[in-house]
Amino acid sequence: MAIILLLQREMKAAYSMLNNPLKTLTKKEWLLWLVSLTVVILSNLATNDLDLLTLISALLGVTALIFAAKGNVWAQFLMIIFCILYGIISFRFHYWGEMITYLGMTLPMAAWSAITWLRNPSEENENEVAIQTLNKKHIIGLIISTIIVTGIICMRGLIPQILCSVPCLS
Repeated sequence: MAIILLLQREMKAAYSMLNNPLKTLTKKEWLLWLVSLTVVILSNLATNDLDLLTLISALLGVTALIFAAKGNVWAQFLMIIFCILYGIISFRFHYWGEMITYLGMTLPMAAWSAITWLRNPSEENENEVAIQTLNKKHIIGLIISTIIVTGIICMRGLIPQILCSVPCLS
């Protein structure tokens, strides 16, 4: 019975976080968002080759940043969509580093953030995440994963040896 009540409470908190994020914007935030959207649209229209996918991606990115600044979980969902679109754009233009960065790093971070956000609502404000402190297990896991990822990147030559903070194998 306690598990059911806990799940109901989590679902209620998650649902309240997913309310219309536009309702929370102040007049200044509306103005900032609309001006930002206008600048993106006008700058895209000013070019000779308008790329609709790039325009949509930029508009999503601007919107995600506005909601992220507000601390709204919708920012993470928009960022997931933005990462996928930007990955497609990067692939089309052969921007391999950008594609790897957004699809391999930013996308998983946004997905994990959205999941964490929905699973750990704050008691005081349902639109915020409960803060958790790092324990020894977390810190050890971070250190080990950092060493492994850095080693893989350096051994595979994905970044120039000059940028590695540890000696890379050539």
